[in-house]
Amino acid sequence: MPNNAHVAIVGNLIKDPVKTTYNNSPVVSFTVAVSTTMRSEDGQWLPNFYNVSVWGQTGENLMEKIEKGTQVYVTGALMLQKYEKNGVEGQSLQIRASAVTPLSRLKGGQYNNNHGNYNRRSNNNNNNDEDAVMDTGDSVRPF
Repeated sequence: MPNNAHVAIVGNLIKDPVKTTYNNSPVVSFTVAVSTTMRSEDGQWLPNFYNVSVWGQTGENLMEKIEKGTQVYVTGALMLQKYEKNGVEGQSLQIRASAVTPLSRLKGGQYNNNHGNYNRRSNNNNNNDEDAVMDTGDSVRPF
């Protein structure tokens, strides 16, 4: 069993998701703001921000449904990412999502009445894009 920390968060997208490609595989990334119980000196709530990535066809399907402001429930593995910016090396935490459920309005102002769950299900622990499904709670329908 992999030694990954699994997390679950609920928060709102702070901007529209962005699609990139890594090794010919699509990756959709977005940042989620999560409320905390901490306040600044002037009494403002201080949110935590989490970078989330969703790989493959699942990410592409999700990108069509969410936008800035959408509330989402995200579960996945917490990953440490190394980067270099302006010659300075750094590290950041990122959630590699295994499931994302939109909880509020969807792209275009529609509401998610069935609470569709965008997740990756894999057979024999492979990560083929054919395994991407949307779980509506009533049935499983491939895209």
